[in-house]
Amino acid sequence: MTERDVLQNYSKLTEIEKKIFHYIVENPRQIQEQTAKEIAERNFVSKTTVINVAKKCGFQGFSDFKYYMLYHQQTLEQKNDFLIASNQLKEEIERTFFLTDEKALTEAGESILQSRLVYIFGLGLSGQIASIFENLLLKLGVKALFVRDSNNIEMITASGNKEDVVVLFSLSGNTGKTVELAKKAKIKGMKLISITAFTDNAIQSMADIRLYSYAGVADTKTNDTISRLGMHLIICLLTEKIKEIKNI
Repeated sequence: MTERDVLQNYSKLTEIEKKIFHYIVENPRQIQEQTAKEIAERNFVSKTTVINVAKKCGFQGFSDFKYYMLYHQQTLEQKNDFLIASNQLKEEIERTFFLTDEKALTEAGESILQSRLVYIFGLGLSGQIASIFENLLLKLGVKALFVRDSNNIEMITASGNKEDVVVLFSLSGNTGKTVELAKKAKIKGMKLISITAFTDNAIQSMADIRLYSYAGVADTKTNDTISRLGMHLIICLLTEKIKEIKNI
């Protein structure tokens, strides 16, 4: 039974039956707790009238009609959830483009190409984007190292120097270990490039070059499943800028 089938049968209903039909359609969840008799009493009709509505719409009985309406409602809610999520991702892309400063991209690209070594650091899902960025740089012939273990940040500051660049990924911009690395790298005179959400955060405040991605919610302490689509867009744009500078 499809929605079209049900609507085509609608014309067969009497005016009173149409009233019951609309009550059922407009209250798909409430009717799951109601019997045909209860619906009849609420609408001042007979139980037979309620059952006739279901049968005229193509169902064997009222129970079939009721379960169809529940399934239909759940499907609509899933579609609405998908639509909301799609619009949020679209907004993330559009606003990240709006926040992108081409001058900062160029400065970041030139600093990366002029560096002795590019250290890359990020944790959680931000770390996944950081790992992709390492691979992109290596394919462009840039010496890059993604430090996967937060316990190895001492290695960066111990072996790094002023000729190196540190690219820090953190959506919140306040991730403890990433902030710690930023402070230590800053003391060593290493150039810092931050990729964070557009907020007043600790990491971007220490960075020499700031790149921003849009995020409706940037607090990842309680929810690290927040989209990093904006971050991914930033590394794609930065990669293209590096290729442009190298004339690839």
